[in-house]
Amino acid sequence: MSIQSVKHLYKSTVDHLTAKHDLATLARFDPLTGLANRLLVREEFQARMASCLIENQVAVHYLDLDGFKTINDQFGHPAGDRLLVQAAQRLTATIRSDDVVARLGGDEFLVIQPGVQHPDQAELLARRIIKQLSEPYSIEGTDMCISVSIGIALAPTNGLDLDRLMECADGALYHSKAKGKAQVNFCDGSNPDAQKQAAVTKTSGR
Repeated sequence: MSIQSVKHLYKSTVDHLTAKHDLATLARFDPLTGLANRLLVREEFQARMASCLIENQVAVHYLDLDGFKTINDQFGHPAGDRLLVQAAQRLTATIRSDDVVARLGGDEFLVIQPGVQHPDQAELLARRIIKQLSEPYSIEGTDMCISVSIGIALAPTNGLDLDRLMECADGALYHSKAKGKAQVNFCDGSNPDAQKQAAVTKTSGR
């Protein structure tokens, strides 16, 4: 094999491995916001569970933006996308370096908070997030306002499996929505579907 052939083979192999690495990286991040997606957040959760549960808890915050549909309907999806990007940037600036923030899709986000010694610490972070995300957004010269509701589940109190914890936090989020905007609620440990139904019933009766 000639030197040129060896060089070409080497370059082709490097290009292939680089492309494969880039695709693997892209598969773990949300293309709009650059945040972790469901795949990466699952990996990060497992890593933090292994190191944090000996003495502390891990809080799973399930976030849903209040009023985002109105923004989309009134100003269009491009404006909604820009707002989501700004909200993601605010989330990233609010959490600690050990925390993980992910976009689950639409206007739903997830924050993994390890090293929680008391539920008050999880509530404090949630209220900081609510404050930061409720500040006005400037999109193409127009001020837009939303808020965020949050449901929180704690590991190991509410389980150790991420899917179970997300369901529990989602159920708590329904209770937050039922209370109104910019609220935070903890999972009470009951069946997540029952939590949702109770919250829907309460909302319907308002």
